[in-house]
Amino acid sequence: INPKLLYSSKELSAEWEGCASVGLGAKSLFGPVRRPNSSQIEFTNIKGELEVLSATNYLSHILLHELDHLEGIMFLDRVEDPTMILSATELDAYAEKHGGNYPKIK
Repeated sequence: INPKLLYSSKELSAEWEGCASVGLGAKSLFGPVRRPNSSQIEFTNIKGELEVLSATNYLSHILLHELDHLEGIMFLDRVEDPTMILSATELDAYAEKHGGNYPKIK
């Protein structure tokens, strides 16, 4: 409840992101997003107690993605190169052709 960002690292990492808010199945969209590699949030748990959660790598991306929703920011707003936005069908075809790997993030 009421998460608050306490810390985000200057070190960034890039991950492919998608979101159920941007379509499902073959029509869903994905794109590479750079986010802080580590973050820390404060929130109130279900018992009403204040907690702090530290996250790194992919979990940090997920937390920051979800915090963005609370600010009205979609992951597509954070994609630096719009030509890298791919549909699920396009991304799956690329991965199938390249041994399960997604396109390299520039």
